[in-house]
Amino acid sequence: MISSVSMPGLMRLVFFAALGLGIVAETVHVHAQDRAISLDTIQVSGEREQATAHETATGPVQGYVATRSASGSKTDTPLLETPQSISIVTRDEIETRAAQSVKDVINYTPGVNSSNELDSRYDDIRVRGFLAPKYLDGIRLPYGGGFIEPRIEPYGLERLEVLKGPASMLYGQTPPGGLVNMVSKAPPFTPFGELDLQTGSFNRLQGAFDFGGPLDPAKQFLFRITGLVRDSDSQTDFAKDRRAFIAPTLTWRPTGDTTLTVRGYYQKDNPGYVEQTLPAIGSLYVNPNGRIPVNRYLSEPTFDKFDKRQSSVGYTFDHRFNDVFSFRQDVRYTNVDVLHDALRGDLGWITPDLRTIGRFAYHIVEKGDALGIDNAVTATFATGPLRHKLLVGVDFSRNTSNFAFGFAPAPPIDAYDPIYGIPIPVPPVVSHTDQMQKQVGVYVQDQIKFGRWTLTLGGRYDQAETSTRDLFLNTTADTNDHAFTGRAGVCYLFDNGVAPYVSYSQSFEPTLGTDFFGKPFKPTRGEQYEAGIKYQPNGFKGLITVAAFDITQQNVLTTSGYGFFNVQSGEIRVRGVEFEAKVSPLPGLNVIAGFSYLDARYTQSNDANAGRAVTQVPSHRVSLWADYTFQSGPLAGFGLGGGVRYVGEHFGAYGIAGLPGNAIEIPSHTLLDAMLRYDLERLRPTLKGWTVAVNAVNLADTIYVSTCYAMEICYYGPRRTIIASLRYRWQPTP
Repeated sequence: MISSVSMPGLMRLVFFAALGLGIVAETVHVHAQDRAISLDTIQVSGEREQATAHETATGPVQGYVATRSASGSKTDTPLLETPQSISIVTRDEIETRAAQSVKDVINYTPGVNSSNELDSRYDDIRVRGFLAPKYLDGIRLPYGGGFIEPRIEPYGLERLEVLKGPASMLYGQTPPGGLVNMVSKAPPFTPFGELDLQTGSFNRLQGAFDFGGPLDPAKQFLFRITGLVRDSDSQTDFAKDRRAFIAPTLTWRPTGDTTLTVRGYYQKDNPGYVEQTLPAIGSLYVNPNGRIPVNRYLSEPTFDKFDKRQSSVGYTFDHRFNDVFSFRQDVRYTNVDVLHDALRGDLGWITPDLRTIGRFAYHIVEKGDALGIDNAVTATFATGPLRHKLLVGVDFSRNTSNFAFGFAPAPPIDAYDPIYGIPIPVPPVVSHTDQMQKQVGVYVQDQIKFGRWTLTLGGRYDQAETSTRDLFLNTTADTNDHAFTGRAGVCYLFDNGVAPYVSYSQSFEPTLGTDFFGKPFKPTRGEQYEAGIKYQPNGFKGLITVAAFDITQQNVLTTSGYGFFNVQSGEIRVRGVEFEAKVSPLPGLNVIAGFSYLDARYTQSNDANAGRAVTQVPSHRVSLWADYTFQSGPLAGFGLGGGVRYVGEHFGAYGIAGLPGNAIEIPSHTLLDAMLRYDLERLRPTLKGWTVAVNAVNLADTIYVSTCYAMEICYYGPRRTIIASLRYRWQPTP
């Protein structure tokens, strides 16, 4: 068992095993050169380097295998030279799997999970056991409060990247598990167009478009506009899934050394209350009345409302002064407005027959915005045998949220024979807070190359301010934090594509609130040790990553044991291993494989949770996806694929009397996905550019509980969803 092996020892084993593997493979490679024509070997190695060189850190990728990223360094860096684990989901993979949300996009990413998969109001994603902040084009999205975190439409993304482990040295206040950075589609140099129509389960209707290209013969001005409209029901009665989205982008290239890209984004969501709050008895555990139907709606159709509008505008400015110095500035302003009314069954069963659920009504009005500015100068130079890529940056962020909450009792409902149409008045506002968070950070990073070695060193100093006003009590609480965080990593690149690495990184994140004496809480501090192997084959497109890591987070809030206040004596430790492979070994064949094991525990706590597993974190995740498109013969143009996802058991909540270990344990589940598609040009040449596809998620229609937060708060997972799509892509003839 992994838990019986010390993680430092395991990480050393991984690193030295990789080093030994690389040396052995390198020796075989050299001996093979002695017995074969050297030109062949040089050509194969060159193919890998050529593929990497033509790709950029934010641009399109042909297929599923990305080889470069900027999320882990804020520079365009090969993944083999980044001493930290990064998972990338490309545009092609998103389309093949027909991912409809960011949660869907990460379904096959190891070490990443979503606690409440069915919630259509926001994307809660955990990376290595910790809730992960979301970034769009390197700038953090609004956060805090209830539902102001934007839910980004995946149709507007070129790629999604998960940076695993602490990232405070580059991004400032973040948890130690990692972050999610989404990269928007950018204007292309070649004109193109796309129309996409979808229909499917739950009366789904969706239309999308994507156009772009140069606006002038010199290609100084490029544009792209992407949009989508959806009207659908959902697996929950009365709950809709509606969205309107548009994202215009304009690029100006006055010279070959200067680029300005301006991005706009607007999205309106009107989903219903899809995820219903259910008692554990009747969903997770047996109820004498039977299982509560998966489509059961426990709110009130005439009262339920969710209206979310999010908009943003920003730009990226790049300028290269000469062969040494370049400058980059990223700016984004995002605004979010939310109006949400619903009834929740958080009161659980209130009658002995276990049929009637107690409810309360809530009313939320929320407004938030975020401004992020990141300035960085990069210098590329050499000092003797050392080649440097030095990054010096200053960033600023401001995040505000205004949260008004109303609450009132509501009539109960029979979960097995519900009656709707009861008038529900809007509850009066009982809580109203206004919060502003500011951060200013200065960071320095040097990526140093010496032969086959790459050393990455970085440090950052942050000042963070938080001001929280209670508009009901007319009180204000201010917190001022500062922190230094660093990162160090080294990797060694063999000619055969094996790259072992080790790294150390730190994190910090402000903690809101005060202790019993009114003293503001200190920020949480985290650190990670990681060792791994990355392998990029010479003969075909592929990237394989194996990583072992040990994360510790300190200053975690825990109960005092002497009343209703908290102290910062808690500690969380996450140890684990991850395996990820994305390969295209044959023309038309793509394979994605992933495995993760997380041993996440409360190592220090003032309550009974000390030594227990962290809630909402599955211990195991295993996934496998493969798809193949026939290249010739009578089936040419026909593609098929399928996947399997296993999510291990986890604990939902503790302190539940009467259950084994006083804990709610969520069982494991296994889901099957499938895909069929056909290039209609193979049927008739006049249908060039037309493609038809059918995707199925949870093909076997497995009914399962995704998580529980208490005996009264459980959620079903998504049921089988089938989507048929018809897509037309074209490029004008030159």
